[in-house]
Amino acid sequence: MQKAIYKDFKTLSKRFHIIALVIVTLFLSACNENWGKGDFVYPTEEELRDPKLQKQLVYEHNQLSLKYKIMEHAYGFGLLFLIEVGVVALYLYHINVQDKKRKLQAYAMQVQEAENVIASKQHEISGLTYQLRHGDKLKLVDQIIQKTEPLYQLKSHPQKLNPDGLLELEREVNRTFDDYEKRLAAFVPTLTDSELALCSLIKVGLSVKDIATVICIEPASVSRRKLRIKDKVASVVGAFDAKRTIDQWLREF
Repeated sequence: MQKAIYKDFKTLSKRFHIIALVIVTLFLSACNENWGKGDFVYPTEEELRDPKLQKQLVYEHNQLSLKYKIMEHAYGFGLLFLIEVGVVALYLYHINVQDKKRKLQAYAMQVQEAENVIASKQHEISGLTYQLRHGDKLKLVDQIIQKTEPLYQLKSHPQKLNPDGLLELEREVNRTFDDYEKRLAAFVPTLTDSELALCSLIKVGLSVKDIATVICIEPASVSRRKLRIKDKVASVVGAFDAKRTIDQWLREF
């Protein structure tokens, strides 16, 4: 489409150049000095009887008539040139408008696609919000862990972590669950750093045995630490009933 437009514009430009050349040539010819110099002097009666003078006057009259005819044609060509310039201007304006319409249509399609993506994301968020409101927090947490490679690998294949590895795990939990340890420490200020690290392991969904493997201590020691954490949380939220465990509370927090 663009190539066709440029080809048409090139053809019109050639026509304008030819017309402009003709107009300039005619005007230059009309102003040529060979067509007469000075002012016209009306001859006397005796001079009019002279055959040579009569021929000269007829010649000059014809030249003058020809000059005015050429000038008329030059003005006509000039007017035609201006008309064609106007036509081309309108043509180019029309092309420009059509091009802008196509761009607006493309932008409208992009906006529509973006709106569809936003609507899809809002639908997904609505589904997650519904799960949160209807007690499916644990299911939601498990879904998030499955989509987070380091956490999912640790849950699937528990292994011993050195201090640096444990620290990186805590950072990943905080990134994934909106500063989990920071929020938990603000809610239960009596929790120590080691207890917060243990809470992060529980958040991932590790069992007592798995936690013992990760931090290289006895399962009984893990159970005792969980009991201390439970007492500290209970001092803030109240006693836990038989149906609610510290693991469930920490994973839903």
